[in-house]
Amino acid sequence: MKKVNGKKTGSIFRRMHFRKKGAGHAGAGNVTIKAKLITAFILLSVLPATLIALLVYNVSKDTLEQKVQDLSQDVGYQISSSYFKRYGCHI
Repeated sequence: MKKVNGKKTGSIFRRMHFRKKGAGHAGAGNVTIKAKLITAFILLSVLPATLIALLVYNVSKDTLEQKVQDLSQDVGYQISSSYFKRYGCHI
């Protein structure tokens, strides 16, 4: 590792201290690579997928509500029209 202006330089992997399996205890400051990988996987895959699913759900819900409202108005118009044709007056 080189020193430039009194600071150590070099690859980040050389500066990282990995814990060997079975060495030490798993405490707050001693996180295993497995735990880091699981956390990274959750943050990089599950979290965005959940956010996209919530967004799609909200858009679909709004679209479905609008569709039901439109169809209800159409049915109401058809009933009113049919009633007028049959009895000659509006409801």
